[in-house]
Amino acid sequence: KALTLLDGSLSVESSLFSNYTTTSIGAVLLASGKNSTIEISNSQFLYNSASLYGGALSVQFCQISILSCEFVGNSAPEGPAVFLNLAKMKVSNSTFEQNPSVVPGVYYCIDSVV
Repeated sequence: KALTLLDGSLSVESSLFSNYTTTSIGAVLLASGKNSTIEISNSQFLYNSASLYGGALSVQFCQISILSCEFVGNSAPEGPAVFLNLAKMKVSNSTFEQNPSVVPGVYYCIDSVV
């Protein structure tokens, strides 16, 4: 994983995450924590993969904002771009292209708000 956040704040700007792989969840970011907040802007997530879920991002119990980002070619059986579990996500001006999964959709949500 490139990033792991457990209870805290994270801001990512103008970054490229490409070809990360994991045998579990969240190839680029694994975030968890009731008080955690994440802001990602002007970044690219390209061809990342996870064996379980969250090809690029796995977010649990957090709030995440995604602004002007690109998700291309990320893969996972569930949530090829983003996996959410008891999380809140706001997305604006972002693109999701060619993110294959077993379960249809670019993000997979469990008791989450998008």
